[in-house]
Amino acid sequence: EDGAKKGVVTKKAPTREEDLRLNHAATIGTALLVINSHRAMILLVAIIGFLPIISTIKLYGGANNASSSMVEFLQQSNIRVPQNNTFDCDYLETTIYSWLRSNAYAYRDEKPASSEISLVWARLLPLRCPFQTEYGNEGVITADLCKNSVVSLQNTSVCQVWGQGTATSTPSEIAQLFNPVIRSGEIQQWTESTELYGEEFYVSAMFDEEHVVHMVNQLSFWLQL
Repeated sequence: EDGAKKGVVTKKAPTREEDLRLNHAATIGTALLVINSHRAMILLVAIIGFLPIISTIKLYGGANNASSSMVEFLQQSNIRVPQNNTFDCDYLETTIYSWLRSNAYAYRDEKPASSEISLVWARLLPLRCPFQTEYGNEGVITADLCKNSVVSLQNTSVCQVWGQGTATSTPSEIAQLFNPVIRSGEIQQWTESTELYGEEFYVSAMFDEEHVVHMVNQLSFWLQL
């Protein structure tokens, strides 16, 4: 009988102190879970926030300031030859036509063999040289080039857009000249203006930034996943 009693294992009822420890352990576990979830959220937000910055430091990455820089360059050339003498006008004419031809098309890295229109409209003031008034375009140099039989791009697709631009053209109106029509929001206008010798020296140009809009929308889509 005594041996049988010795073989029985009795369990003690948990004390109040043990209950408190168990409750504390559960609370600590929940707290750690919450803290870890907060850390994961912070890490995820940091990755998403730095992803656009990381993409700009890659080779050929970063903001593309080519369009604004080219408008600034043409304005500097415009200011350097303010007179209407033969030398200044010859220099300005050569500079304008070279600038137009170099900015007419954009060559994309992903499509090396193809090109698309980049510059869609440009205007330069003041009107001080004969070549600026010869075609009656009020300083719209893109239209002038398409009417100049010597240096024009008359037989190319670019003049289908350039040849119809006017002094009052807006991005929305220029967008309608494309076939197929593009959105006006894809056209970016850059303007440089300086007061000099009592006259306004002014250069304004519109560029088709369709590829930039496409890239930004694509990156925004991936960031929202």
